[in-house]
Amino acid sequence: APDGFVAAADSEGRVAVWSIEGADRDLRRDLHLGGSEPISAINFSPDGRLLAAATPSGRIGVWEHRLGRQVQSIDGTRHSLRETVASLCFGKNAELLFVGMSSGTMWEIEVASGRWLEKLRPQVNGPRQLRRSRDGNLLVSFIPEGGLQLTEGRTGNLLRESVGAVTPCLDAVIYLRGVEQTLVTMTGAEGGGSAGRAIIFSEVTREGTVFEGSAFSKKQGQF
Repeated sequence: APDGFVAAADSEGRVAVWSIEGADRDLRRDLHLGGSEPISAINFSPDGRLLAAATPSGRIGVWEHRLGRQVQSIDGTRHSLRETVASLCFGKNAELLFVGMSSGTMWEIEVASGRWLEKLRPQVNGPRQLRRSRDGNLLVSFIPEGGLQLTEGRTGNLLRESVGAVTPCLDAVIYLRGVEQTLVTMTGAEGGGSAGRAIIFSEVTREGTVFEGSAFSKKQGQF
């Protein structure tokens, strides 16, 4: 979390949260989601106030972790989900929680009500992974085998999408320190070669530029 907290989860639905710096150094909270399922995904809100954890079946808990107080309990098993939870990510202001599934589907949850809304269907099969900008304004949603979507963290609205051609294999998402409105998305090359591709995307212009080559030195086109 941005305020110096870290979290770890086990195979029996338990989450430990503790501070490693600042005034709360060594403060620890032990949280439990209930049941005996393992935790498959965990994520802090952009401001660090909330923590969400999920089991594969879709049981999700949201806590004010400093106080050890659970503020929301969401039972995804009631939605008859035929897929498992692969990742979690809070959006802007922690009003929305995005859930990436093993099939590639992305769900959007209203944190206050616990209501599920299907937001993005997969065009490529594989577990969907989620990353966000530090302020929560931008959500990067990708499937490692090829497929990248950029959405607004506040609304979940799709901004850009690429399948296969631009992102054959996504390795990492990096946000430039000190440049809040620009992200760099690095991808591996097709066939596992040494060359790669990078997408630099600006939240201001809502446009991206694609670079390729071993040092990302050749401009390829727009995204």
